[in-house]
Amino acid sequence: MTRISRQLAHELLKKVGREKDLPKKVNIYKPYRNALERDFADVLEKERKDGFSQYWFYECLSLPIGEQDGKDHFYTPDFVCFEMKSENFFEIYIYETKGWEREAGMVRLRAAKKLYPEFTFKLVKRVRGEWRLKSV
Repeated sequence: MTRISRQLAHELLKKVGREKDLPKKVNIYKPYRNALERDFADVLEKERKDGFSQYWFYECLSLPIGEQDGKDHFYTPDFVCFEMKSENFFEIYIYETKGWEREAGMVRLRAAKKLYPEFTFKLVKRVRGEWRLKSV
């Protein structure tokens, strides 16, 4: 897993105006919730080593997506990946891994995509051992 400092994560998020979304404590060594997330983390790490991406994080930020019944609601993406496009420009990809598409999870994902157009959202599934990425 890529290990970067909280300071570097803060600087990267600050470039896109999202430094307030970085949690006070970042635990990038957190164990994964399931085998699908663990296996996709292996894919991202391989891509990083091959030079396709610079950094990736697991559940590193929570995006506020609204309020309902007096409660704040957040979307926490499974993976956030930074890909350098040039020396001064990078693109941020949000990957959400799903074994099953439950309605509540998809509603949060679509709401986050609408509120944060500066990120590229991808839904990740594994079908018969093959990874499938779909734009949200």
